[in-house]
Amino acid sequence: MPKAAHLAQGSGNYRPRTRGKGMTKEKMSAANPKSTIQVTLMTKMTLDQVKEMKHLETYDEAIGFLIREQKKTMPSSAGKFPSGGPFKRDEEEDPYRVPS
Repeated sequence: MPKAAHLAQGSGNYRPRTRGKGMTKEKMSAANPKSTIQVTLMTKMTLDQVKEMKHLETYDEAIGFLIREQKKTMPSSAGKFPSGGPFKRDEEEDPYRVPS
């Protein structure tokens, strides 16, 4: 039976993705099959520089580092309602409101 079909049938080998460092590299590589990608020479050189500067072992770690850094610079959209206008508290009494 092909490995992908075996995992899709719920054999118990699949582990859901978790945040943090809960999975070791051995468990992670067994659950996540590798793939090949093509990149330009300039991209490879950039990844080599990132690996060297940050003392990373693999291109996967270098790409993961770049993704995390990019997410840090993205502005948060939490609490933004462009059409909502400024917050204004209702002035009428509400029996369920906690007194401030």
